[in-house]
Amino acid sequence: MKRAAKLRMSRTIKSQRYNNLGFTLLETMVALSLFAVIGGMLLSWLNTNLTAISRIEAAESRIHVLQNAREYLALKNPGIEPQGEILLGEHKVMWSSHPLTKATPVISNHAGREGSFKAQLFKTTVTIQGTTEPDYVFVIEQIGYRQYRDFTGTQ
Repeated sequence: MKRAAKLRMSRTIKSQRYNNLGFTLLETMVALSLFAVIGGMLLSWLNTNLTAISRIEAAESRIHVLQNAREYLALKNPGIEPQGEILLGEHKVMWSSHPLTKATPVISNHAGREGSFKAQLFKTTVTIQGTTEPDYVFVIEQIGYRQYRDFTGTQ
């Protein structure tokens, strides 16, 4: 009887040794499934973040173009150059100005009388054309001036 118990015991120890040598097929499949689910979630999160980053970069690009166009047009005198266009990088900026008020003589600071310029308010419509984005249109109001007589007083 002792021998039979010893034989059973040795078989149990041997079978336990063989079971501890590696993973079963079920354990491997569960681990791969978990890895696939977590990987899919990470890829989805990464895709969402990359899309958000590209949208932010496009918005920043539009803002820079608008700022550049506004600063460029601030240097333009709509009384002398009422319309035009220019390339700013890969964007084409076009503008057209129309007077909102009548030309008014500018009073000189030094003499307190009319100077040789007339000023008026202009409405300037600006269109920015990009290569990939749709056109962007905005309106600004600017003061424009023209010299209507020289400094000697002749017109």
